[in-house]
Amino acid sequence: ILVSAEGNLYPVSCMENNPNVCERVGECLTLPIWEGLYDVISQYLKNITLQDILNNKKNELEYFI
Repeated sequence: ILVSAEGNLYPVSCMENNPNVCERVGECLTLPIWEGLYDVISQYLKNITLQDILNNKKNELEYFI
């Protein structure tokens, strides 16, 4: 639902293309950080269902606390 409403969840625009067509992709020092962040965000959100939100299961949503 979030992706449908907001579009992609990539933290930087260069990740929108597959394969990444940025001219600096081979030398970018921060790309692995952004890829890792995207993976964490994606995994976190994949584990939240609409029913969880409707039930207001706050304890299940506090993944990193």
